Amino acid sequence: MRPSPTRSAGSLTCEIARLLRGERGGIVGLRFSVEERGRAIHGEGLQMPVPVEKRIIKVGVGEWYPWAKEVQERFREDGKEHEYDNALEAFGVDEFGKRMDGVEWRQERPLTNSRSIEADALATIPQEDREAMSDFEKKQVVYKYMMDHMGELANMGSDRHSAVVYPNISSQYSD
Repeated sequence: MRPSPTRSAGSLTCEIARLLRGERGGIVGLRFSVEERGRAIHGEGLQMPVPVEKRIIKVGVGEWYPWAKEVQERFREDGKEHEYDNALEAFGVDEFGKRMDGVEWRQERPLTNSRSIEADALATIPQEDREAMSDFEKKQVVYKYMMDHMGELANMGSDRHSAVVYPNISSQYSD
């Protein structure tokens, strides 16, 4: 008998896999890049299911957990039972979140905050011109820089926490 939290995680994984497969219309508003409006918004993305490579669910189980191997195997069995085993990876992680199966998470890109955006924008102006600019003119330069780099800034803003690794799906699967 599995502990209750593990059972809940298994049923949640199963439900997410079904929605990603397209059951009940899938996850409404799901986007894989900033160019997309979102699944089912004005009918977008409903003509075909989400490709398998975009709907892989990765389950990391702490190796310190007494039943880690059993829990991983149970997730795999659930995947086979509900026919989403081709879109599920279950593996062990250490206390720092590093995968124990030898596969590396994607490399983190450097985080940019508003202070460095301003510095990047003003770096495009020669030093002597920058010193002669008023605060209003500097704000206009920063605003123009932000408008020119809107897509990049939107992708950065979607990374919600620096300690979490997010897959870079938009660059991997864009046309």
